[in-house]
Amino acid sequence: MLLPLLLLILSSIVPLHLHAQDLAIPYPPPSSHIIHPLPHHYITEDELPQTFTWQNVNGNSYLTRMRNQHIP
Repeated sequence: MLLPLLLLILSSIVPLHLHAQDLAIPYPPPSSHIIHPLPHHYITEDELPQTFTWQNVNGNSYLTRMRNQHIP
């Protein structure tokens, strides 16, 4: 007798449909000031490499192998 009454009370309090967009995410508020200088302030164009690829960064490849995703 007590269980159906408890379920009735809980169903009226707790919403039955919770969506992820309805939940508040506790992100910190955005900062309005810049703490560190931006790269274009301390790096000149002459200091940048002429070419760059992710295939060889200090001997490491950060690319995955190519896969054909159009096979039926």
